[in-house]
Amino acid sequence: MEISNEESAVSFAGKLFARWGSEVVRVESPGRRPAVPAEAIYLHGGKQHFSADYRTAEGRSAIESLAASCDILLTDARVADIESFRLLELGGADSPMVRVAVTPFGLTGPYAYHAATEASLLALAGLTYLTGDPGRAPLTIPGHYAAYQSGTLVYTVALAALIHTRRHPSTPAPTIDVSILESLLGLHQMTEARWLVNGEIRQRVGNRSSASTGAMLRCRDGWFGFSTAGDNWMPFALMLGRPDLVDDERFSTNAGRLRNRDEFDALVQEALSGRTKQEIFHEAQETWRLPMGYGASLAECLADPHLEARGFWRPLAGGAESAAPGIRVPGSPFRFRGEAPPVERGLETPAGDAGSTAWPAPESVRRSPRPQPGGNPRPSTDGNASRPLEGVRVLDLSRVLAGPVCGRFLAAYGADVLRVSGSHLPTFEALDRDT
Repeated sequence: MEISNEESAVSFAGKLFARWGSEVVRVESPGRRPAVPAEAIYLHGGKQHFSADYRTAEGRSAIESLAASCDILLTDARVADIESFRLLELGGADSPMVRVAVTPFGLTGPYAYHAATEASLLALAGLTYLTGDPGRAPLTIPGHYAAYQSGTLVYTVALAALIHTRRHPSTPAPTIDVSILESLLGLHQMTEARWLVNGEIRQRVGNRSSASTGAMLRCRDGWFGFSTAGDNWMPFALMLGRPDLVDDERFSTNAGRLRNRDEFDALVQEALSGRTKQEIFHEAQETWRLPMGYGASLAECLADPHLEARGFWRPLAGGAESAAPGIRVPGSPFRFRGEAPPVERGLETPAGDAGSTAWPAPESVRRSPRPQPGGNPRPSTDGNASRPLEGVRVLDLSRVLAGPVCGRFLAAYGADVLRVSGSHLPTFEALDRDT
């Protein structure tokens, strides 16, 4: 159950639950400001909706009746409302329902009651400080970066807590306090590590990489991106048509390219500026196996042959599809091999006349019985809710960044993560060093 009047982190977490088979009921206050239609379609497809005001006795009673059959409660109500209307007590003290509060600064601390926006949270988290050109004003990150990143965290931690509750049915279900600010701070990865290890303060580097020579540069019809980290230097120099640069001491090492960055970028620009971004991309990938890409427009993303082949852009089933035939939305970035991807469900329409914003009464909400707790092959001794995946063992064979970050989160949730690195492979740190 979502209790929310916003299209933010809770909405995105609920979207993920709905996509992967959960019955999601979204509770909105009567008369709330209508969502932007595109956001509503993207975030609320496949959810059931109804209106109830938790500030009234009638609304509270309706929400309580729903909570009795829910496994997870998500809310992004203001801290004052969470406290005044006891939203984290819905379902009663003995309920097996996992409760998650998602607020800008958390439920405690001197900022707990402060208001915030995406821009203010990104600034306080230090991400704005790192975005933009050196020597110029910092820039915020467009879109809903803070909400969707935090929403992904909410989804994973709520799911882990539900696993814990099913494995330990005799222990109280956990209540989780998610701070969007702290979620963003956790995304820095190497910012704090570089300070702790080297005393280095990261700075804005514009469209360049801070640790290796890579950038976005102009070409004939747009922009292309490149990187020469690791063992990419020789094929990159050959692609530029400059075999003489392979052993040039100015550019033959990552450290040298960083020291002579302006000269290096100018050299790359001169060699490739007359070509199209598609020409650069295909030669780099297919001839030289270089990690190069290009700045794609939305139209180019929609027509991308690779995304088309994988069925990433998917039609909506029902709901908004009838009002806008042919509309397609982003599908899942992962899939289960051997199984069809989940259907992207459309947005339910409100009850009443066309244009109405009145959602159905709570008794119309479809409900399934709560599953019985299952067994646990490796139960933990104490059922520590702060380590919901305790007893789960993970073998991590990943490299560089995305995989290790996943392992980091699984370990933070209590899993026993064994990371194996090949001795013949360069470490991530070596990719940034002078080699």
